[in-house]
Amino acid sequence: MFDMLKVGKKIASLRKDKNMTQLELADKLGISYQAVSNWERGESMPDISKLGELAEIFETTIDQILDYKPLASAVEEVIRDQKIDATKHDSKTLSDVIPMMKPKEIESSIKDIPIDDPRVLLSFAPFLDEEEVDELAYEAYEKNASLELIGLAPFMSEKGLSKIALAMLKKDQVESHMLPALAPFLDEDTLDVLATSIYQKHGTHSIIPLLPFLSSDVVDHLVKLEVEKGNYDSIKPLLPFANHSFKKKAKKTDEDND
Repeated sequence: MFDMLKVGKKIASLRKDKNMTQLELADKLGISYQAVSNWERGESMPDISKLGELAEIFETTIDQILDYKPLASAVEEVIRDQKIDATKHDSKTLSDVIPMMKPKEIESSIKDIPIDDPRVLLSFAPFLDEEEVDELAYEAYEKNASLELIGLAPFMSEKGLSKIALAMLKKDQVESHMLPALAPFLDEDTLDVLATSIYQKHGTHSIIPLLPFLSSDVVDHLVKLEVEKGNYDSIKPLLPFANHSFKKKAKKTDEDND
């Protein structure tokens, strides 16, 4: 992330060079003087259109204000084209410029984003509606593009994330290490299905991190399977998450076999 405090000090310096008060600068920009004060303290950044106006008022360049050429180039592109070509910029520059863009500029930009580049989708995801992230993520999955599903999960709907997770399960693409990170964002029914599949492949130890997110009915079922196999030690981590009546029964069975 570029240094907002440094940018704020630059804006203050340029304003003073023009012998202007914060209020006078705010009037020229059509904003409150509190906004200018926040910029100069490094607490917020001007949006892209205001950066262009500041450059005109101070008779300087956006590059001079930001003191960071890659970001200045991206800002100038948005001012010129009302969008950003994500293929021309690295992840750091995208993460810096996108929060400064207006919703319509972001919407225009995502129409042309390279769906096979996970870094781009991750950069835009926090600023898109859940439905848009769902659609782009599923499109990337269908095209066999590299997909950072764990990184995108907080910005997707349960339905959208579950759709991809279940599609991956059918293709045997779900790995046990993925599920703990995805669990808080999946609906319970989907997670039950995924966890059961992982259990069948890797055993009880593989689902222990998932237990707080599973339904008690599924935990009961897994305990029952372990009891049938005679694996009494393996049911102990599961019992706190089982139904109360089933827990008592399983615990008694475990004690009888000690």
